[in-house]
Amino acid sequence: MLALAHALGAGSFAPAAAPAYAPTDLTTALVFWADGQDTATLFTDSGEATPSTNGSPVGRWKDKSGNLYHADQASVAARPTRDDAGINSHCALALDGGDTLVTPSIDLTGTAQIEIWVVARVSVDVSGTGLVVLGNLGSIGSVGVDISSSTWRAIALGNVGYTSAEAGAVTAAAVLLRGTIDLGLATNEASIEADASTTSGRSSNSANSGTFAANTLAIGSRAGSLYLTGAIGEVVVTNRALTAGEATSLRTYLRTRWGTP
Repeated sequence: MLALAHALGAGSFAPAAAPAYAPTDLTTALVFWADGQDTATLFTDSGEATPSTNGSPVGRWKDKSGNLYHADQASVAARPTRDDAGINSHCALALDGGDTLVTPSIDLTGTAQIEIWVVARVSVDVSGTGLVVLGNLGSIGSVGVDISSSTWRAIALGNVGYTSAEAGAVTAAAVLLRGTIDLGLATNEASIEADASTTSGRSSNSANSGTFAANTLAIGSRAGSLYLTGAIGEVVVTNRALTAGEATSLRTYLRTRWGTP
């Protein structure tokens, strides 16, 4: 003890370790957060009577944002499967081309900016396949991240028409995607980042304005169609564009956890 006191200095203490980052550090910007590696959030049914185990269905994926937008599936046949080695040897939800989970309606009325971050792996490349989609992409106020002609796409339907951006080639490898939509911009309303590429694909098909609406969030499909065959590991949705610092922290967190480039 005396030697330790001399080493640290009289009356001094070793500094406490910095708390680990989590998406909840985004505070009120965080709308939805689902984490496949937190197996305590996976249940076979929405009543949470039975925890999901490796190889069993997932009927509820609990929202860790604190907003209670838990993603559910009433149909047993349409439930994803817990796969403890689903993405880079980490627990994720496996989807077979007919599975999806859907949240209650998320009220984004008055919100002009949305970011969707998703860790995924695609086994079958089909154009239009939804990864994470708010609302029906045929309805005003809808927004999502999906596949378009073997590229990753962020897309929204505003008051004038579609705005979208595409970047990166779809492969079978695990990928970290960040889709951003900002209807307040005159141009370049959509951007998509794949695996933290330094240049995001950006385009604007229409001069949209206004805000988003209240919509359910579908994971692994586009509102119950165009289902994903592959896996989803983690999903984060925010109600504004992140600052550069916030984006760096979230990107580092997800890349470290999932081993994406």
